Amino acid sequence: NSGDKPEEKLNQDLGPETPDPEDAEVTWKPHADDVGNKDSEQGKRIAAVPPMPQTVHVVFRVHYITHLEAQQIAITGDHECLGQWRHYIPLRCDKDGFWSDSVVLPFDTSVEWKFVLMESGKVVRWEECSNRTLVTEHEDQVAHKSWGYH
Repeated sequence: NSGDKPEEKLNQDLGPETPDPEDAEVTWKPHADDVGNKDSEQGKRIAAVPPMPQTVHVVFRVHYITHLEAQQIAITGDHECLGQWRHYIPLRCDKDGFWSDSVVLPFDTSVEWKFVLMESGKVVRWEECSNRTLVTEHEDQVAHKSWGYH
């Protein structure tokens, strides 16, 4: 709205993950050149905003040829972002039979996970190997794996 106050517009543009500006602590810190200069205290403020949650994007990728239109590859795992073994994150297939998608996970997190074959929304085949493990670090990463092999 053109009638919004500037601070209301700012709050609308910040998005859901941005800390509320009302929660920010505003402090004044003198610059080394300004120590002892009372005029320098006016108009100099630093906003200390709480840190954002740190996450990374992990692309899960596997080659698997499905035989029915209703079949789809998905992933599941022990972390809530991976469905906690009860829900499944469907992957998207490209024309060459590679299934992939990106999942946001917290950094410095260890997860166990597997690929699964879904048919009409139900798991019809779990990967036969033991659970896969992944440790996120501070950079986005790709988990490009072969079905059933570590």
